Formats: sequence, C-alpha cells, structure tokens
Amino acid sequence: MKDRGRGTGLGLHIVRSILDAHEGKIGVESVLGEGSTFVFEVPFMADEEQLYQKEVA
Repeated sequence: MKDRGRGTGLGLHIVRSILDAHEGKIGVESVLGEGSTFVFEVPFMADEEQLYQKEVA
C-alpha cells in the first residue's frame, strides 16, 4: 500500500527554485487515484567559454 501521508509542500518548491537557478525544466504526469510522476531536466554546459558568457550577461 502506498503512503498517503501529507507533507509540508516544500519539496516541489525547493526543486523548482533550484531548477530555475540553473535554467532547468520540471514536468509532471498525474493519474487520479494512482499518483504523480515528476521529471526534471538540467542543461549541461559544455565548456568554460559558455560559463563565462553566462556570468558576463
């Protein structure tokens, strides 16, 4: 049986804040009565030049 406990709701907010800071994306698939699946994507910076360009902008 799945845990149906209630949380504080902070987890998703914290994840979204981290992803926003790193230009990431978050998505969700939900089925009523079955649960939800969250997926996230964080971009990868290939080299220092790209990192430097981001810091200067």
